Amino acid sequence: MAYGENRGPVVFAVGEPAGECKSNADTSEKALTEITDDEPTMRWIDDPEARSTVFSTFSGFYALVVVIFSIVLELSHVLADVKEQHDMRIKDLIFGSFMYGGGVVFFVYCYGVLINPKWSQSAIRLKSAVIRQLSTNSLEVDRQVSTDNSSGSISSKVSHSSPTAGCLYLRLGCVVFGVVGIVYYAFSIFSCTTGHITDCDGFTTTLDAFAIIFVFVQMHFIFSNSKMTIHASRNVARWGTMHLVAANLWTWIRYVLLEERETRREIMIFGQLNDTSSSESSESEESSAEDLTADLAIAARVRRSTLPLEDCNNDVESILGGLSEVMYTCIVEYSLIGAAVMFVVWRNVGRPRSLVEEENRRKHQIRVDCSKSTSGLFLGLTFLTLTFVSMAVFYLFINDKLRSNDAVWVFVLTDMMLYFVSCIGCVWAIWRMRVLTFLRKHIKQQNSAELLDRILLVVGVVGELIFSIAGMVGLSGETKWNWLTFCLLLVHTVRLAQVGLQTALLFIAARIVADTEELQRRKPGKQAITFLLVANVALFLMNSFEAQKASVSAAVVRFYGADSWAFLVRGCAPLTIFYRFHSSVCFAEVWKHTYTVKKHETHA
Repeated sequence: MAYGENRGPVVFAVGEPAGECKSNADTSEKALTEITDDEPTMRWIDDPEARSTVFSTFSGFYALVVVIFSIVLELSHVLADVKEQHDMRIKDLIFGSFMYGGGVVFFVYCYGVLINPKWSQSAIRLKSAVIRQLSTNSLEVDRQVSTDNSSGSISSKVSHSSPTAGCLYLRLGCVVFGVVGIVYYAFSIFSCTTGHITDCDGFTTTLDAFAIIFVFVQMHFIFSNSKMTIHASRNVARWGTMHLVAANLWTWIRYVLLEERETRREIMIFGQLNDTSSSESSESEESSAEDLTADLAIAARVRRSTLPLEDCNNDVESILGGLSEVMYTCIVEYSLIGAAVMFVVWRNVGRPRSLVEEENRRKHQIRVDCSKSTSGLFLGLTFLTLTFVSMAVFYLFINDKLRSNDAVWVFVLTDMMLYFVSCIGCVWAIWRMRVLTFLRKHIKQQNSAELLDRILLVVGVVGELIFSIAGMVGLSGETKWNWLTFCLLLVHTVRLAQVGLQTALLFIAARIVADTEELQRRKPGKQAITFLLVANVALFLMNSFEAQKASVSAAVVRFYGADSWAFLVRGCAPLTIFYRFHSSVCFAEVWKHTYTVKKHETHA
């Protein structure tokens, strides 16, 4: 051990000259001194990037607090007594006005200040003209006007060259779901103001009017500004987009719980009809299968039943009947898309400007290559036709009391056939696409779109898994086994397998390409992708049809109890429908991009 000047003890390594160790110590100290001199320390609060990170964190925390508050508020509706409903509606109006009103105000800010700054500049000029008429110092006013006109431009506030926050098919679906939601809100307002329903007041009507404005403005924003990146007013943009995420999630939670309440009502009617049917029928030891099919047939007729528990014109659901479930589902799916898109917009706030605007402009040209897809298309159309035929046969049989059991068998066997054939299609696609190339250097332009697809796909998968596993567990607890119970259990099992295969296929297919001329000529797997695209459209329709019979599995309802099953199925049924819709969107993107890849998009 030796001692250097003013440096304390210096330890020499074994077998290493002392001079060399001293030289290394001097070099390290010199480098540290240079770093300290060149980069003076800065408080984090003075660092723009640090402040931006803090604002992003707090905006996310704000959204989390609002979502949790909305969950507690909506759950209080389920637990509230009839006497407390009026006070709850006042709270709904206040909270709904804050959520929808805040969202609309942010959209107005985006359109008037960020996207179209000429609107705000026109307002400033109008204000200045009024001041000029009232002011004696016109020179100072003119100087202020010229300063305001020269400050800010469209290019300095936003750009539309960032990765898209949703493909065309997803945005079209958002428009369709949004239009159906607007129809529901408008019908509710009309029915309330004309006296056709009694379970409403001015609070609910006002909230529905706010919802119409919010849904329409957000629908236009998503469809028109999916590639927008906000460069100015970043903190305001982050808080605004997170507020929109919270507003959409609140709408989702609100209508899931409304559907749960309606499902409990259906199950109560189902119980009344079942008790009546049981009292009129004779008991037999060999009637377990017939009893189950009779229960299922009664449950399937609940949707078309006009039996009210209270007043027939008490609410909108009593008037719309089964159509209300379709509208609820559309509102839930619209809110899900809106929340996911706004989250992607929030992530893109403040990102550097893209240098490929010309390339993005050329991407607006739609090119469709339909080669190597004819067989898959017609197989898919056959699949879709059989789905429509089975639905028609079901309605034909369910209206005939003597053949209601046949209707249930048609429904169960159709479900089994659809999922089994879809499983074969997924295996076919995976086998055919095994020769494609994995994209290692992923394209920066696809990051946001892929993130959005993955978020929506995972949410749909969670709903499918809960629905299928809950059905399997419920049916496994059945004490009286018969062929129908076994078939229902098999349907849930095959459905679970199909969801797993298809999800894996979609995640893999998003990252593989045909990077050689031979692969682009052969297009391996495109027939299977085409078939699965159409098949998921058919399953989307079938699941929408199935969602109108939430209590169709009587054994499952008995296992979980009416309240638990109502909450379970209504929380998941919209997600299962959305999974099929978004899967068709993802297959359309794979069909469009996997087999038409430019050389600069492949891996190195």
